[in-house]
Amino acid sequence: MKEYEMAWKQIEYNMNTNWQFLAMLLSLAGAANLVGGFFRDKPAYDLFIWSSISAFVFLGILYALFFERNTTIAHLHSIRRLEIEAQLGMRANWRECLDRKELEQDIKKWTREGVKGLDFTEAERIIEGDDRSESSVDLLNRIASRKRLDALQKWQLKPWMSARKLVYAGGTVLALWTAVTIYLGLQPIIN
Repeated sequence: MKEYEMAWKQIEYNMNTNWQFLAMLLSLAGAANLVGGFFRDKPAYDLFIWSSISAFVFLGILYALFFERNTTIAHLHSIRRLEIEAQLGMRANWRECLDRKELEQDIKKWTREGVKGLDFTEAERIIEGDDRSESSVDLLNRIASRKRLDALQKWQLKPWMSARKLVYAGGTVLALWTAVTIYLGLQPIIN
C-alpha cells in the first residue's frame, strides 16, 4: 500500500512540475512585454525582439520535452498502480480506465497487432465485479504489463532528459536572455 500511495504522489509531483515550467515560460513572455517598452524607441529594439523570440522558442521546446517526460513518468506510475490493484483485488483505477474507454481502445489495438489472450469482456467482468478473491494475476496483470511495454516503446527516457537538466537548460536560456537584454540596454551608454 505504501508503494501504491507513493506512485500517486509521484504522479501529482510530475504534473505539478509541468505547471512550474510553464510559469517559467510565461514569465519570460511577461518580462519581454514589460522590458519591450524600454526599447521601443531605441536602435536595439529589433535585436531585443529577436532575442526574446529566440528565448521563447527555446523555452517552448524545452517545455514540450519536459511535459512529454513528466506525462510518460506519470503514465508509468499509473500503470504501477494498476499492477498493485490487480494484485490486491482493488479496482478503482481499473474502473477509471474502463470509464474512459481506454481499456477497450488498448485491447482493440493490441488485437490488431496480433497480441492474443487479452479479452475485453473478461477484463470488464473482473473490473466490474467486487469479488476480491478472484485471481486477476492473469488477465489484469497481463494488460498492465502490456500497457507498460507500450509506454516504454512510445517514449524512452534518456539520461540527458532528466528534469534537473531540463530545468537548468531553461534557467540558462532565461539567464542568457537577461544578459543580452542588459547588454542591449547598456548599448547607448557604452557608445
